[in-house]
Amino acid sequence: MSFNHDFNRNLNDRAKAQAEIQDFSRREKNRMDLPDESKRDHEDFSYAAQKRKRRLDKIIGIAAIFLVLYFVYWFLTNAL
Repeated sequence: MSFNHDFNRNLNDRAKAQAEIQDFSRREKNRMDLPDESKRDHEDFSYAAQKRKRRLDKIIGIAAIFLVLYFVYWFLTNAL
């Protein structure tokens, strides 16, 4: 029997289990929000995938703004 007992191990294990439960429930909620049942089984609902999706949306939005500004610039230089 070992006397090097870690009293925080039980607390750490409980916190880890609680985080896994919350992550699973969040992913399941996001999965059920999709109306298309075929996409439910194939889409990744992890934090990293959601972060990549938000980053891609931001990049597309910024590119669209630059494209609109370029067209306005092009129109003003050629029309005037």
